[in-house]
Amino acid sequence: LVQDFVPSSFEARNYVVAGKIRHVVYSSFERVDPHGYVRDFIEHPREGAIAHWLEGDERAMAHAERRMAKLISHWCTWFRCKHAFAPVPAIRIDVLVKRVSPGKVEVHTLELTELGFSMLSWRGGPDAVFSSLLASCFDDTGPTEDDARKLAALEERKGQAGVNGAAGAAPGGGAHACTSSDDE
Repeated sequence: LVQDFVPSSFEARNYVVAGKIRHVVYSSFERVDPHGYVRDFIEHPREGAIAHWLEGDERAMAHAERRMAKLISHWCTWFRCKHAFAPVPAIRIDVLVKRVSPGKVEVHTLELTELGFSMLSWRGGPDAVFSSLLASCFDDTGPTEDDARKLAALEERKGQAGVNGAAGAAPGGGAHACTSSDDE
């Protein structure tokens, strides 16, 4: 297997749960060593990614988010064609982003991960991902009455514990649907 080199400003790791982008981690490496290996993995929040890797260009980040949403929508459609029942419970779709001019970026799929992907700094990830995985176990039959009671009790315990759903939300507000009408 040979992988093409794709110049990039940073990597956006998109956590897609039940067909929706729930969280994005922006990452890169600080340097390339004398032997050509990348070193010193770093993450930034959205604002830090704009400041450090997009030269402060908010319009470029908005363009990147639209392009990633469209790219991920295409991947979700492809997954759905391969598995006609329900959306994939969870997947991380890594995208390379390169600022090419003011307000414009190129995006390229880097990796489609398996369900055991690293969640890095996403604190709400395990709950969101494994809840989706559990729900997918009942896609074809639905839960038994006993399982339904257990699931309801689990949801009640999560509510009492004050689980904050917004912690896993994508930048700019709630979860983004895996569809986009924006062609840019």
